[in-house]
Amino acid sequence: MQICNCSQNRFLFITLFSMHLFPFSIFKSKSVNIARFFKNIDADFIPVIDEVSLIRNNLVAYLEDNSPPEICAASYEAYLPHMFALTHALEVQGSAIKRRYAFSTKWSSLIAPNSKLIDTAGIYYEATFILLGYATTLSNVTFSALTEATSETIGTIFSDGVKNLRKAAGIADFVSKSVAPHIGPLERNHHPEVLPEFAAMLSELLIAEANGIALEKLLLDGKLKGMPAARICLDIKESMEKCMGILDEMVNEHEKFNEELPRHFDEVRHFYSARACRFIAEQKNSDEMVGEAIAYLYKGQLYLHNIKNSVGQYKYKFINADNNVFLNGLKSERTSIDQLMFDYKNQNDICERQVIPEADDLPFPASERFLELTEFNLPNPIFDEIVLKE
Repeated sequence: MQICNCSQNRFLFITLFSMHLFPFSIFKSKSVNIARFFKNIDADFIPVIDEVSLIRNNLVAYLEDNSPPEICAASYEAYLPHMFALTHALEVQGSAIKRRYAFSTKWSSLIAPNSKLIDTAGIYYEATFILLGYATTLSNVTFSALTEATSETIGTIFSDGVKNLRKAAGIADFVSKSVAPHIGPLERNHHPEVLPEFAAMLSELLIAEANGIALEKLLLDGKLKGMPAARICLDIKESMEKCMGILDEMVNEHEKFNEELPRHFDEVRHFYSARACRFIAEQKNSDEMVGEAIAYLYKGQLYLHNIKNSVGQYKYKFINADNNVFLNGLKSERTSIDQLMFDYKNQNDICERQVIPEADDLPFPASERFLELTEFNLPNPIFDEIVLKE
């Protein structure tokens, strides 16, 4: 699909403001000398352990400096094979490693009201925060790229964004099933990210975001419209409702969260419900059912009305606060629905004169997930075993 120069600004406005990615903050940690957790390590192997410490401490420094997400993502990726080697050495039964102290680090929270650094005991704590940090950073890479998109680069950014978000969803899914459950009894003072439920919720959010970008790419290429587009919107809506359910369960277990994440879920589910209504209305009009089309547009207006006025208070990390992504996306969708309403009502009043049913009586079609997550595979450990002195 070619974008003419005269419509470039409007194209970017509609495209970028349809991207409702959650702007994750950055995990923080403290540097650590990993060698101090071991004893009786062969002298020839000490440089290997020192290198692991160096790579981890470089990551911590990038996070502390709020470095660009691309740099943080690369640093996370560099540390992964070292971290899994440590996990094997410290936790796998039968390992020859001897520990001097229990492995412990400090990590902050992304979503707890109090994000102070908390001691985390055990390598599975470390693995949980590293992997979740990597996943959320991949989302931020996509968010950052979208804010700098042009009509020439948007196609590549969409493709890379979908790839990153599917990968991130797979990482979070891996944490929920294979890492967080091994943490064991939780300390009374713990961050909610260590719960398997949190990682499952994050995975659902990230795959919904991947499908949201895929939807925009299909619309941009002219490959999707009407009911198929509505079904993808409804799948995203259902993902947000699933996230809200998981969050409610964790709150019932006395976990505490800041307001931004639950508000995001609620706003995005209403937004994609409204978009689904618009796509259904377009399909109904094409099928010469303009009365039902108008009713679905009424329904879409109600969903947009239900989005809280506080949406303008979001603080996005990579863009100017006055240029609010979600707020402008909301205005853009409202304008589209209002314009269709005006056109369809004129059409019905002048030509069709069809009965307009009650909006509440109109069902949604079944949802359809377009993309699934990419399964996360463990990187090869940087070393197989630690050589010990006799």
